[in-house]
Amino acid sequence: GVNETRIVQGGVRKIEELKGYMIAAINELRVADHIKMEELNKQIAELEKQIDQLPTELKEFIAVQRSYSLLQSLHMFLLQKLSEASITKVSNISSISVVNPPMQGALISPSVTRNYVIFLFLGLSLPIGLITLLEVLNQKIQSKEDIEKITRIPFVGGIWHHKLKTNLAAVEKPKSAVAESFRAIRSNLNFFTGNQLKKVFMVSSSVSGEGKTFSTINLASVFAMSGRRTLIIGADMRKPKLYPDFNLENQRGLSGYLSQLNSFTEIVQRTSVENLDLISGGPVPPNPSELLLSGRMEALLQEALQIYDYVIIDTPPLSIVTDAFVLAKHVDHTIFVVRQNYTQRAFLQEIQGYYSTDKLKNISIVLNDISKTGLGYGYGYGYGYRYGRKKTGDGYYTE
Repeated sequence: GVNETRIVQGGVRKIEELKGYMIAAINELRVADHIKMEELNKQIAELEKQIDQLPTELKEFIAVQRSYSLLQSLHMFLLQKLSEASITKVSNISSISVVNPPMQGALISPSVTRNYVIFLFLGLSLPIGLITLLEVLNQKIQSKEDIEKITRIPFVGGIWHHKLKTNLAAVEKPKSAVAESFRAIRSNLNFFTGNQLKKVFMVSSSVSGEGKTFSTINLASVFAMSGRRTLIIGADMRKPKLYPDFNLENQRGLSGYLSQLNSFTEIVQRTSVENLDLISGGPVPPNPSELLLSGRMEALLQEALQIYDYVIIDTPPLSIVTDAFVLAKHVDHTIFVVRQNYTQRAFLQEIQGYYSTDKLKNISIVLNDISKTGLGYGYGYGYGYRYGRKKTGDGYYTE
């Protein structure tokens, strides 16, 4: 251990001695560099002093000579590059030779005439094809022509779309297109009844939502407004709907009379429309179809015709229940309501089957809620320019 300590201490002393030698050598080099720099600065100052002593013309000559030497070197460099480019150009000889020189002639492509013909054909065929496809896929009634294609049942008229929130359109807007539609239907019905009074009409449809109740109320209203005593009978005893439109009650009605609970005078209610009375459906009975089959229904109609000129019966939809078939034997004419863009063509085909087999006689069709002309329905009715009405921006007519 003592020998190792001595060796380490001897190494440390040698390192310290070398370090001192190195520092002394560096200091000597710094002194020598400082002396050389002072000598160079003296030489630069001496040369600048000599240059300043030169004449002005000589100094300008030296500047020009320096610029000349620079430009001459640049010129020689550019000449060398030019020579290299010339050699490269000569070495790249094209192997392409012209076989036929270009000639002036007609335009080969594109063919303007052919393009116009193709795009004209596409511009006409695509929309026509789309419209045809939509018509084929659409299984709902759109126009009078759709009705005439499906059935031989007479078409008695159309009813325009209305924006009123009430079903009393003909009463509240007697000069509107809707009211005129019902007047036209009233006139056309005279062809089926021989313009005779004491007639019973039945209004029905395929399913709910086609405007059966709306048509019943307004058709009865135009009969009443023409001075004829009219009675509406709500024969839909499952879902009585007529009485709220006249702000009347449903405590007594058709079900009570057919059940022999009420008399005829007890179930008749006077409405706010002059010459128009109502018999509502009454409380919902458990056996509405059986009540209609009883002889009380025929007795009710006979008693009503002694007082009223027209009786209009609102029935349940034909495709849901059979009440309308039961009542058909008691009426003089049946009005079947279809709705534009709502009634399925299959339902109308079903009604045509009933008509062909004489299950429904003396029947005609009304197209309800006409809000667009539809294909083949463009002739309209011609009501828009009578009775001093003005056409509004949305296509409706106001008083």
